[in-house]
Amino acid sequence: MGADQQVGKDYITRLRDLSDRGASWHGTFNDFVRHCERQGITDLPGNTIDLAFFKERLPACVAAGTVSKSDCDYVLHGLEYGFDLHVDESKLPGKKVLRNYKSAYENKEKVYKALKKRVHSGKTVKLGSFDGRASQLPGERGRVVPNGAVPKKLEPDSARPFSDHTKTGFNSACDIGFLDHSLDTYNEIATELKPGYSMRVEDIEGAYTVLPLAPKVWKYMYVWWYDVDLPLDEQVAPNTLYVHVYGDFGTSAMPGVWDKFFRCVKAMAALDGVLTLPMPHYVDDNSLIGPDAKVVDAEAEKLGLYLRKCGLSFKEIKSAHAAMVQLVLGFWWDSVKRTRTLEQNKLESYLTNFRDMLKRRVMTLHELQVLCGQVYRATMTLPHGSNIFLSRLLALMRGLTMPWHRRRVTAGAKTDLRCIIQALEFNQGRGYFCVDHLPWAPPLY
Repeated sequence: MGADQQVGKDYITRLRDLSDRGASWHGTFNDFVRHCERQGITDLPGNTIDLAFFKERLPACVAAGTVSKSDCDYVLHGLEYGFDLHVDESKLPGKKVLRNYKSAYENKEKVYKALKKRVHSGKTVKLGSFDGRASQLPGERGRVVPNGAVPKKLEPDSARPFSDHTKTGFNSACDIGFLDHSLDTYNEIATELKPGYSMRVEDIEGAYTVLPLAPKVWKYMYVWWYDVDLPLDEQVAPNTLYVHVYGDFGTSAMPGVWDKFFRCVKAMAALDGVLTLPMPHYVDDNSLIGPDAKVVDAEAEKLGLYLRKCGLSFKEIKSAHAAMVQLVLGFWWDSVKRTRTLEQNKLESYLTNFRDMLKRRVMTLHELQVLCGQVYRATMTLPHGSNIFLSRLLALMRGLTMPWHRRRVTAGAKTDLRCIIQALEFNQGRGYFCVDHLPWAPPLY
């Protein structure tokens, strides 16, 4: 650990000591914020990014024409001083404390474990005791974010905490036009997965938590939870305030920030000859594709070593060796039969939800968003153009802004939903992602 990084660690240690003694931590926290604004965030113990490596290789990508100058400057500045998520603070006056969701308490042991891991890795800083009064927050502005939890499919003993920055108003205060991007991963996979090709799956460990947040946004990242330095069974309610200093799950800007960052990482790997095969990505999910499974696996291993130099790593539990039939983004892709098939549990849950929604007179915005996402994925197993069945469902969301806002379901939208149900029942969630190998039908006159 360098001298600069020791300074950041010292601030965090002092904050923990003040918390343990029940002393005021506001002054130390303010000094910590000012220090990071001046010196940058690379001295924080939670930092894994090798900034010097990025400063050396990323400009070379600009010279090679694979990364724009604006993206290079944006990523380098963010890695050094934190990403400010383009927040307009004038839209977030005053201080508010919002309560955690039921799902967080239903999984409190798992949330406690996840938060403890973040604190010990330096991604989150423990500040001090907190009883839920907004007046206890430092400064003139601040938000305590409500937290919930969702299960992890491959890790039944863990849960992923999420922060509802929509409810605090933070997401609506972020101007993310600069971060607008489109992910065409499904079509990219369909294009690159040629007959007989193999695909390997890799997931980036931590993803958003790798990226630092600018000190100016920390005050909107407060979390109220149990003391992770005490046994959970000795505590009856949340009593401690924390602040996320690295990315979390729930901010509307983070997907765009991550996409810019990871495209830069891929460009560096390609420039250095480590990434030579197509690797479509969907946020932190990566699909490495090539004609020979052994070559694909070998390249994935080399890429994993390269990412460690950058400060990233693949998550071993989610790695899947190259195969012609591979599970990616909820579909089984078959490069020989040219089909993609919904996972059986997803097919069943989609049909159950579609039938339930068909009986509803009104739906909330949240329900419509979930429904449209599922219908979109269902149409990916149907012939080209089937996403027309989304049009009248999407129209129902027009003008709704908050998750609980409601809209009466039109007869047309229900008709489209019935068509999707019938189609899924018929094809059982399997369809062609490519039809080039199919013969033309005989002419009809």
